Amino acid sequence: MATSNNDPFLVTGGLAGIVAEIEALVTQSENGLNVNSSGSGGGYQFTPAELETVLGQWQQLHDNLQKAQTSVVTMTDVQSPATDTASQTAAGAATRSGQAYQDHLNAMIQYSQTYITALQTALTNYQNAEEGGSQSMRSVNTGF
Repeated sequence: MATSNNDPFLVTGGLAGIVAEIEALVTQSENGLNVNSSGSGGGYQFTPAELETVLGQWQQLHDNLQKAQTSVVTMTDVQSPATDTASQTAAGAATRSGQAYQDHLNAMIQYSQTYITALQTALTNYQNAEEGGSQSMRSVNTGF
């Protein structure tokens, strides 16, 4: 089964578009965020606004990966146009390639979901720490 040129997955850039999104996120993470070099903890430092922006980008990437996954069905069920050996071999190779792509998308979806969960946890922890600090400051009697 061939996909049409109107396939939304192909029109939006397909795998190349998704790979470009991932590369852009990685580049932004490496170039646009400060790495904490003081202390033993290490890691990235985000402001709440940056964290929300990055979280939104990863959620959009995750959504795009899931949309791409729906287009893979035609790639994993390639029918041979004839019964000769060459046609069957080509169809089998195309089906295996489509399955490898499906497996890769599944791994990318799982990775992006794990990263989204970590970002959501970090944002929640940050917001809770800020709220706790604000409450502590409101409860301090300075005596002035």
